[in-house]
Amino acid sequence: MGRKLTPLGNPCWQTGSPPPTGRAGGGGRIGTMATDTTKARKDLLIKGLFLVLLGLFVLVSPAFIRAPGFAAAVGGSSVVGWFALVLGIAFLGQWTLRRNK
Repeated sequence: MGRKLTPLGNPCWQTGSPPPTGRAGGGGRIGTMATDTTKARKDLLIKGLFLVLLGLFVLVSPAFIRAPGFAAAVGGSSVVGWFALVLGIAFLGQWTLRRNK
């Protein structure tokens, strides 16, 4: 008789028992909270930098595009560039506040 699987495809280690809880890699170990907050801070930094660069690219690129139709199309999306820039600055602000706690 083969292994019994739960509806999600996780093996049940004992007949009728629920699958193990926690994340793969040792969820529930002491110290995972610190690594989770560190990962969350790094995610804020990466997202913030990416959005700031994307926003600046969208806002500045029409000046360097030679095709007038394409420059007009990118220039028309300046609202998206401003939104990305402001959101990126907000993420970087959150990262700074959490880093200084």
